[in-house]
Amino acid sequence: MNVLFAPEHSEIGCMTFLIKSCLVATGHEDGSIRLWNLDISSSVLLKSPKYQHTNSISCIIGVIEQGDEYLVAGSYDGTISIWDVNPPVGKDGSGNQSSTIKPQYSHCIDNTKQCELLDCYEGAEVLSIHFYEDEAKGKHNGYLVVGGNSKEI
Repeated sequence: MNVLFAPEHSEIGCMTFLIKSCLVATGHEDGSIRLWNLDISSSVLLKSPKYQHTNSISCIIGVIEQGDEYLVAGSYDGTISIWDVNPPVGKDGSGNQSSTIKPQYSHCIDNTKQCELLDCYEGAEVLSIHFYEDEAKGKHNGYLVVGGNSKEI
């Protein structure tokens, strides 16, 4: 059995397996997120100049929505980052099957602002995330359900 580690990073607080891309995603105490490709024994740190978690990653899930795969991470800083993990598509329309991992930052949900609007309990740490897909009556809706110390969902 191979053991992978990234000694320059802090403790792993949570992890999930991304089914479609066959990657393991880990959330770290320093707010970093890392994707691991176990087949080639390598990993990549997810970074974005637009957004960086400022506190520990508390929960992380993989979501497949309408055929696309996303990584969703919640943090004690009250924010949720969403990353598109789909492989790039070549000019001929085929997926790039290379060993390079290139997730793209999608967007951020600031749960602290939602909490201000709802007049929540002080604090807005994200402690739990769940994705629910509803395909009732021919409509396709996906819902990201977030819970934390704000005592609201």
